[in-house]
Amino acid sequence: MNKKNIGLIVIAFLLFPISLVAQEEEKAKEWEKHRIKFTPTRLINAYYPGLELGYEYCYGNFSSQLSAAYLFVITSLGNYYSCKGYHFKFEEKYFTKIQPSRRVKFYVSTEICYNYVEQNRDALFLPVEYQHSKYWHERYEYAYTRNYNLQKKAIVTNLRFGVQIKVKRLLIDPSGGIGIGFQNVVYYDNLHPDDILIRPNRTFNFIRPIMDKEGNHTLLNFTMSIRVGYMF
Repeated sequence: MNKKNIGLIVIAFLLFPISLVAQEEEKAKEWEKHRIKFTPTRLINAYYPGLELGYEYCYGNFSSQLSAAYLFVITSLGNYYSCKGYHFKFEEKYFTKIQPSRRVKFYVSTEICYNYVEQNRDALFLPVEYQHSKYWHERYEYAYTRNYNLQKKAIVTNLRFGVQIKVKRLLIDPSGGIGIGFQNVVYYDNLHPDDILIRPNRTFNFIRPIMDKEGNHTLLNFTMSIRVGYMF
């Protein structure tokens, strides 16, 4: 093999990784690195409704996202008389190699969230002197409905699975997952603190006694959301 051929092989060897990097950069340009996001499902959240916005920055197969939400009553789904607070979330994504098209990317992510909320709601209570009634119909006979105030603080960590779908510069990002939360619930302005909460009124009666139980608790958390965004 003459020197000319050896020289060509060396040049090709040096240029090959450069061409691969150029191809990867060209693919990356199809998906802009910066995304501003809005979460419409936060508007109808039964427990922590509000307005949520986020920013995501992508680098290679990873991205980091920071979101914040102002919590307040938007719909009657949660049956709150009042609800106010805030929510912060940091999420780190890894985009898998499973990509059915250049417009679709699957990902897995971990996130950590912080919630602070004050709520006023109504529920069915039983006076403490009747708590040992043998029959449920007797307990409901003496029960009464009243409003109650509570403050919640929670730190939650989740494992999420999702997909990002690109439509020109628009982005659709549905995802869901499971995690664990550490919650502190405090009742305040309670006129009858010893009375027993039998059940919340109206919606989601089977979940709310768990969510509203006073004290410190560790809870299993399920999350699902749809985020829409603009890429640039």
